[in-house]
Amino acid sequence: MAAASVGLGLLAACGSSPEPPVCPPVSVLTEAATLTRFAPGRGTDLVDVDMHAEIADIRSACIYAKEKDGPTKLVVAVAPSIVAARGPANESRKADFEYFVSVIGPDRSILNKQLFPVSIVFPGNNTRVEVVQDDPPVSIDMPPGADKDLRYQILLGLQMSEAELRYNRQRAGMP
Repeated sequence: MAAASVGLGLLAACGSSPEPPVCPPVSVLTEAATLTRFAPGRGTDLVDVDMHAEIADIRSACIYAKEKDGPTKLVVAVAPSIVAARGPANESRKADFEYFVSVIGPDRSILNKQLFPVSIVFPGNNTRVEVVQDDPPVSIDMPPGADKDLRYQILLGLQMSEAELRYNRQRAGMP
């Protein structure tokens, strides 16, 4: 099973392997790419929006890491770029939410899912802020052989409630 942990400086690290590692695909889960959160106790009109967030980009890199007195393993580092916008109903000038990183196995099962908090403050008159979650990036130890069979993948998304997911699906015209 894959384990997700936080690793400092992994995006800049270099492996000592003669061949560059083959990274599993890293992508954003379409239904979880955006999050619209409404102010509690209000409706779902534009004036009721507390905040909106979107995963705008993902930086990723792979290295081979030698464990002390152990085998070499494939480590994937990911750092999403997230854009948050303050809605008309946001009085706190803050946006607090979570994003997830999941490792999907060859049989399409979720091998691991970790949540990571994001807290954004909208300074001054700013209603839009972009942050890159790379201090530190998320580091994922992949199962042995993950770089060989290329059937593993890493999915990112914004963690949301069932109502928020329904809202995303309705906006996309999905059932």
